[in-house]
Amino acid sequence: MNVGSEDWQRSFSIADQSICLAGNSQKYLAEIEKFIRLYAVATPNHARIAFDFLSNGDEQYLLLDGQEELWHCRNGQEMVAAFEIQLYTQVIQRIYPKFLSIHAGSVACDGEAWMFAGESGAGKSSVTTAGLLSGCRYMTDEFSLLDEQGEIHPMPRPMQWDEPEHPAFPHTMMLEGGFFERQFFTFPDYQGVPTRLQLWLPKQVEQRALPLTKLFFPHFDASADVAQMTPMRRSDALMTLSQHIHQQMLPSERIKALNKRLPKDVRCYDLLFS
Repeated sequence: MNVGSEDWQRSFSIADQSICLAGNSQKYLAEIEKFIRLYAVATPNHARIAFDFLSNGDEQYLLLDGQEELWHCRNGQEMVAAFEIQLYTQVIQRIYPKFLSIHAGSVACDGEAWMFAGESGAGKSSVTTAGLLSGCRYMTDEFSLLDEQGEIHPMPRPMQWDEPEHPAFPHTMMLEGGFFERQFFTFPDYQGVPTRLQLWLPKQVEQRALPLTKLFFPHFDASADVAQMTPMRRSDALMTLSQHIHQQMLPSERIKALNKRLPKDVRCYDLLFS
């Protein structure tokens, strides 16, 4: 399929990847912008990843680098949801081996990066939110990009969930404190049932790469009376963190790559909280 005339264009960067979006119709541009607003703006001249959104009547197409068809549907909201997944997929694939993508949230505090790694449901997004409510700057809640010098590069996607309430914080606290802007996005799930996401866009976003100085492994426990922060040995932290790398690697390769990148003086903690 040939790329048609462009009606709009947006360019931004993630780590060392310059990304360009272009489309021949503005019918769902406002929905796309909800997902890319927090990224650093880039010039469109040397894009490493290019996405084209093409509308041909009711038919919607998403192309990669002007050639490969990634998605085809008749629903603009479905197209935007497909783009979000493809954006993360393409970036994570292309930044390796220069960057490891770790399933973790990260915030900037006093020129340092603090990372919260764990499985879904462990509480990393809640701890990230707590940091932002305390004045830290947002780097990511899902994709912490660790480079070869031990620095975390921001990948500030919108924080999102489909529950009516945040599991840890009242919406009034998040909105009235001036730390977040809330948006909504509705798309059809795999069964075609409309799903409504809340998109929380932190207002203080860190765009610089920062040295990783603290690494936490949060564990949510509703029965815990008080938060408990237990120091971990670096070797134990390496073993645990190796389970949270997004790129497909052998276990031995994960440990080796992390050992080279994780700063020798990083402080590691197991964090239990209610």
